[in-house]
Amino acid sequence: MDKENISAFLEKAYKKERSIKIPPSPAISRRQYDEKLVAWFDVLGMKNIIRNYKDYDAEDIFSKMGKFQNYVRNSCEGLEKDGRIKYMQISDGFILVSDFDCLRTICKILCQIQWKILLNDRMLLRGALTSGKISITDDEPKLIIGPAFIEAFSMESEIAIFPRIIIAHDLYREAKLDFLIEDSDHFYFLDFIDYVIKNENYNIKQLTRTLKTNSVIDYLKNEYNNYIEKDKKIAQKYGWLIEKLSAKQIKVL
Repeated sequence: MDKENISAFLEKAYKKERSIKIPPSPAISRRQYDEKLVAWFDVLGMKNIIRNYKDYDAEDIFSKMGKFQNYVRNSCEGLEKDGRIKYMQISDGFILVSDFDCLRTICKILCQIQWKILLNDRMLLRGALTSGKISITDDEPKLIIGPAFIEAFSMESEIAIFPRIIIAHDLYREAKLDFLIEDSDHFYFLDFIDYVIKNENYNIKQLTRTLKTNSVIDYLKNEYNNYIEKDKKIAQKYGWLIEKLSAKQIKVL
């Protein structure tokens, strides 16, 4: 093939290549943050139980955590069926992520879980409820990221202190619940005992009897007396709940 023919051949091939329409690459879907309610709570004392492997083996721990998971699953069942809530367990802690218009329901769910853990397992729960940007994957294992989770975690570990679930200041007015109470440090918390009295048909006498029957009164008294000399910070946690019960005429000490 001479130079002229080679040149003509290349020009023809070039024009043909230019005429081929290459479809654009499909746009890659990028995960975005959503604006959601975010709750984080965990069970006080579980770390010590896990460390105390001589008295509690792995099966004991899994059994306890399985019970906590059942409490969460049962209380969240209605919202979960409607796709309004997602949750994830991390050891003895839980993250709940839900739509904004579920605020009142989420507060009730948190009270139910806190009550079940106290009554059935004689353990204390601490947590925080806030709102903001968060993203959670649908596939397993789930992954949750976002500033709202960091805020909820920080509120629980640094501010809640006592066995209470606190709620962000910008949410408490929106909730409009009669069991959402301002504490002495001006943080609002979910008064789960008040919730139980008002929503589960208990009067003070019945509630006191239930707490005694399930050894909750003895548990709180013994733990407070046990820690008051050797670790006052831990004793304060039990003392806080004892004081709240006392204000409702439920005597512990």
